Amino acid sequence: MKNLTLSIVVIFLVGFIFQGCSPSGKLSTKNALLRLSPKPNTNYDQNMTINTKIDGLPGANMDMNMTLKNDFLVESVDADGNFVFTTKVVNVTAKMENPMFNVDYNSDNPNLEDQAEAEFHKSIKDLINVPFVSKVSKLGKTIDAPKPKSKDANISEKQLQSINQGQSSFINFPEKAVKVGDQWTSVNDIEGEMPMTVTTTYTTKAITLTTVTLGLDGKLKVKEGGMGSGSGILVGEATIDRITGMIQKQNLTQKVNLSVMGMDMKSTTVIDLVMTKK
Repeated sequence: MKNLTLSIVVIFLVGFIFQGCSPSGKLSTKNALLRLSPKPNTNYDQNMTINTKIDGLPGANMDMNMTLKNDFLVESVDADGNFVFTTKVVNVTAKMENPMFNVDYNSDNPNLEDQAEAEFHKSIKDLINVPFVSKVSKLGKTIDAPKPKSKDANISEKQLQSINQGQSSFINFPEKAVKVGDQWTSVNDIEGEMPMTVTTTYTTKAITLTTVTLGLDGKLKVKEGGMGSGSGILVGEATIDRITGMIQKQNLTQKVNLSVMGMDMKSTTVIDLVMTKK
């Protein structure tokens, strides 16, 4: 039962590892043309905190707090203006509290003598310090989903599907320039172990000479045919650098009702992301 609980936890968490980076014109404060346009060979530190509460897991409820430190490289831009990114997870720390087990994990120094921590480490160790390459258009649309840069990487199909779900969380920019109050909606069909449709409405909240602030309001629906069913909502805010189109910071709250493996669960996840140019 402990291993089953940890397996469900991993479904929630692995996709978050690769969420977050996404995709600006004459720098007027009246309107902004949102475009992804970072310079090749630019490195970013990507720090993400994920706080999750899950009700309905075997052995009662669970609180989880994770911190992810990623290295993010703008590798190149192709002839069509699409950007090639390399993302690498350099460190994961996690604290999980549940009546069945407690985990205090650091990927730099895992305690493999603890069964729960060893199981958690086993589920993500092959993702640590492994470069993943993806291609994204200047509008933030995924052209090529993340895949290991090396053919020798030991990445399972389940892990790759979860990572691709995270990649699908990129912001999709509109074709035209936006002004404060403008809205647009994107619909993403996300495949994987738990396929879903995510409909997100973006609202332009503020425009300055250097940044654009967007509000996010979305709904998600788990598709039939996966390992579970359910639906949820998400709300948040993102601050985007106008010159590069890269997210500077983002906060997102996601509330989901799920039925997985015969269990009804409710989860609330708060994600805070900060991108800093090296």
